[in-house]
Amino acid sequence: MTWMFVALFVPLLVGNYAIAKNFLYPPAIFSGVWLFSLLGLALAGGLFNPVSIGALAVYWVGGLAFSVGGVLAMSANIGARVSNPFPLDRRRQLRGCWIFFW
Repeated sequence: MTWMFVALFVPLLVGNYAIAKNFLYPPAIFSGVWLFSLLGLALAGGLFNPVSIGALAVYWVGGLAFSVGGVLAMSANIGARVSNPFPLDRRRQLRGCWIFFW
């Protein structure tokens, strides 16, 4: 059953990436964390106690709700009214930090 929910999180992650074109988009991070957590759980086999179908459904519905909220926020153009908190030279410095973490 875990494999089925891993398969459900894949299109959710791909869809979130397609919306924002960025894996740092919060719903994409949320979906990715659950995808890789469940993938690790599925690959571990019987090493851990099984997760109930209800819990797996809550994880997926939570990801779906977060994704819908992200789409609504992006469509409302809420971020367009906020100026960029980092000037260009600071963004260039931070780019090196992101490379380090990825």
